Amino acid sequence: MLSFVHCEAGDVNARSPSLSDVSAAVALAKDGDVVVVPAGAVIWTATLNIAKNITLLGAGEGKTVITENLSRSGSPPLLNVSLSHDSPASIQYSFRLSGFTFTSPSGSTILASDHAFITVRGRSTYVASPTAANPAPYVLGCVSRVRLDHMTLNNLNGLSLIVDSCLGVADHITQITSTSKYQGYPIKVFHCNWTPTMKSDKSGPMTTLAQSGFGSWADDPYWGTDKFWFFEDSSFTVSDSTNVCDNEVGARVVWRHCTFNGGGGLASHGMEGRADPGIKQSEVYNNYYNVHRVLGQSARSGSILWFNNHTVAVGGGCGLPFYTYREANTYTNWGGADGTDRYDNNAGGGPLYTGTVTATSDGWGNITDINQADFSLINVNDGNLYSVNNLNDPAAGTAADPGWKYKHAVIDSVNGKTLKLITQGNTKASYGAASAHWAIGDHYEIRKVLAAYGQPGQGKGKLLNPGSTGGGYNTYFWPATSGAKATYPHAGCPLEPCYAWNNFDDAHGQLGFDAGGSRNGSLKAGRDYFNLGERGSTPQRVGYPAQDFARATSNYPGIGPNGTTSYTPYIYPHPLASDLSPPTDLQVVSTN
Repeated sequence: MLSFVHCEAGDVNARSPSLSDVSAAVALAKDGDVVVVPAGAVIWTATLNIAKNITLLGAGEGKTVITENLSRSGSPPLLNVSLSHDSPASIQYSFRLSGFTFTSPSGSTILASDHAFITVRGRSTYVASPTAANPAPYVLGCVSRVRLDHMTLNNLNGLSLIVDSCLGVADHITQITSTSKYQGYPIKVFHCNWTPTMKSDKSGPMTTLAQSGFGSWADDPYWGTDKFWFFEDSSFTVSDSTNVCDNEVGARVVWRHCTFNGGGGLASHGMEGRADPGIKQSEVYNNYYNVHRVLGQSARSGSILWFNNHTVAVGGGCGLPFYTYREANTYTNWGGADGTDRYDNNAGGGPLYTGTVTATSDGWGNITDINQADFSLINVNDGNLYSVNNLNDPAAGTAADPGWKYKHAVIDSVNGKTLKLITQGNTKASYGAASAHWAIGDHYEIRKVLAAYGQPGQGKGKLLNPGSTGGGYNTYFWPATSGAKATYPHAGCPLEPCYAWNNFDDAHGQLGFDAGGSRNGSLKAGRDYFNLGERGSTPQRVGYPAQDFARATSNYPGIGPNGTTSYTPYIYPHPLASDLSPPTDLQVVSTN
């Protein structure tokens, strides 16, 4: 007996929610079809692979319930979606997943790090002669009009969802990992394949794809448009020890009208230990933060617009922190922001100071050089980094490129002939895991960094290409893959500052960016970020389920480096989410 029957309008109805029946229905479906999965509670022990522009439609949350019981050998996904092209305009979605609950069995082991139960990845290619049936990609390298909706991700024992190189929306999602063995972030968004429309020299269109998220970092911001991945009208519940997400690899994400329960809200990665670049930009507004610890690291690279958010009682009364980890650490891929690294905007010339340590408090926090006349060239409030490099504490060693040779720390303050340092990882560890360790007699140099690669507020730059060995240690300006290595990619490019306004905490009042709490010496208010406070009040709805927020505003500021670029949030609800519930009236028709 066949495992499916046809439905009207080209739809395919799986006979049951079993993996075999759903797989058989997907095999029959063609682009534009809806695969309808009936109600039932089943266990899947292998991956469902989808490489078609279809809709996979369950009977609803709590009705079609899939419990994973996957092998942990290799940590395969439960659902693996690979999309290669945008659907024609006559078809609403390029892909849709709706109407399911996904969960893990009690007692299961945790999925391996950075492996997800649901992966949705896009990789479109250049179309030389587009037609209605074969349209050009909306954004080269990505697939647009993707929707994930009306799903419950209930204590999946690992990373729940990875969305890569897709444009669209996840709406009406209930995600819970509060009682799972897994205590990490449940969501990741990347834009690995994002590729600018035009070549860097404007000589013609890009016909090959950028790699590793570098294309997103070489393109315009597109604030207030649909050229992002959106989360809206969704609820996320995590343990107090983690955050909702960890976005990176050129990610462009909007979080709006969501509720965050537990943890510290949202987080991201920057240009640090990983070979790929960090998050490019995000818009975060009209959300409700039911969190009680310090807010997550939403801005470790790139730009963020943070406004109209209501928080309950964030830890320490702090706002949204900035982090530039390379200011006090030296990493395998990107080195350290020590004044010699080619990826950074360095002051140039020789060191400001050289000398020998004559005293140290504990090997970490303070160093003294009684033979130094003064440190008057250091001004820790001028929006620059002052790196003190330990020439007796090697990172990769003297044979490595500048920026990788030595461990370092960043100067926090000067007290006479003593330097107070900001450090990371106060253990005498291998490089990439700790700042410099100091002993009496160590030789040092102090150098000035004007801006670290990818730090918060940095925007569009030159397109980078990874070399054959991969990793930030070897990258080149596109289209080169060898030869002279890339230098500071943002040279000559305008900033894309971060802006915050009308974010109110019940216990602490107005919140903005907390650059001081995370102590980023290369960030400066009024240049890299703007705390605009409360710009009037217009009551709006925030969070999900929605609730009233009296301290919101529709008085949107100008943004950009001079505050002169107009900004309005993208249409809400997202047009792809205009159908607010899965269809329930499909007619099954016999094909006998």
